[in-house]
Amino acid sequence: MFSKKSTLAVCITAALTGVTGSAFAAAFQLNYQSTGAIALANAGRATLTNDASVVYTNPAGISRLDGQQVSANVSGVFPKTDITYPSAATNPVAAIGGTQINLGGTAEGDAVKDSALASAFWAIPNIGVEGLSAGLGFYQPFGFNADYENSYIGRYWGDKTELAVLTLQPSVSYAIDDTLSLGAGVTINYADGKLTRRMLAPLDVLYPVQGLNPNNGMQSLIGDDVAYGWNFGALWDITPELHLGAVYRSEVDYDLEGSVRFSNVGAALGLPFTTGQYDASLSLTTPESYEVSATYDVSPTTKLHGTWMRTNWSSAKTLPISIQGTAVGTFNTAETLGYDDTNLYAVGVSWQQTDRLGLKAGFAVDEAVTGLHPSARIPTAKRYLHTIGANYMFNPKTSIDLAYIYAHEDKAHVSATNADSGTYNATFQNRANIISAQLNYKF
Repeated sequence: MFSKKSTLAVCITAALTGVTGSAFAAAFQLNYQSTGAIALANAGRATLTNDASVVYTNPAGISRLDGQQVSANVSGVFPKTDITYPSAATNPVAAIGGTQINLGGTAEGDAVKDSALASAFWAIPNIGVEGLSAGLGFYQPFGFNADYENSYIGRYWGDKTELAVLTLQPSVSYAIDDTLSLGAGVTINYADGKLTRRMLAPLDVLYPVQGLNPNNGMQSLIGDDVAYGWNFGALWDITPELHLGAVYRSEVDYDLEGSVRFSNVGAALGLPFTTGQYDASLSLTTPESYEVSATYDVSPTTKLHGTWMRTNWSSAKTLPISIQGTAVGTFNTAETLGYDDTNLYAVGVSWQQTDRLGLKAGFAVDEAVTGLHPSARIPTAKRYLHTIGANYMFNPKTSIDLAYIYAHEDKAHVSATNADSGTYNATFQNRANIISAQLNYKF
């Protein structure tokens, strides 16, 4: 049960249980850094050494590349969300004998917007010291962007949500011998977020109407931060046919500093803040992950791929929030996300059809990051990914990768409560179409 002093935390807690372009990973994680890997549903990702995106997928693989290379890709994410059985009601209203009042509104769904995500990589094998290579990558590992209609029936539990994390990663790789390589990278991460939610004032509950009530309060928090992390990878050719790769990516701690603005929030709400703008900060941890991949060369033209990835979302269970300059001075609170650690399992196959053309297909299952009652903003559930793709070599220096993903989830059943608004229940069904293209060039 939430107290009145936690209303801001309720908003933020709900926000970070969402997805946007994250239709390819749990919660707000994004896995669009390599189109060639996407075509395999990320199966075998830590063993792939076809282009410069190896800077992200496994920095140990940079030393396996044939000469200096660059790769750049863009992925378009086109999500669809259906909301069924929505209902919302106020907390018990003393003025009418403790009865709850039903709240009206719409449930159009499709709050997650179409989005485009881009990555770019530069890999330089053999930089002057025998066995030593280097690379540089720019990509987006986490993010989401959702915006419900103004009349959304769940607007008191979540309205607009934006989060973008941009990462610059310099990396090095060292080939111990022809079969074993190690690699590591440092990540420089910039995070920027905006979260909004409607607040239902006590007098408003007696006049529920469909659509935007001008007396409703609004809270909006914005903030940004720069933080640092690291990763480590290994690549081992166990036999000429069997390849094993492993990657660790560290958690990153952010303190998003900015401001929170309250509109139409009067003293009747009984909160230590009213209409106005306050300095504020939100502490956010993006999780660490462990990834193990294998590729087996069945023949010179056919390969089987597999990946297991563990993401420790439980390290991001709480969100400390601090608001300065309130009626009680610095107002501190924290809420629980309720995230659990997740596993992703992926299998794939690739066929080299001709000297120029290769085809790929994959399937992955990604466990749900939330428990029985996910957030009302954009709930997620167990996810299934079906992928196909191709690589075409125009000439010895230039090639292109293409990929298509169909992602769909189990139904997510929401049962949300907060102190100033009441309860909200609905069933969400998420799915998405994703296309990706990557251009590779060898110098």
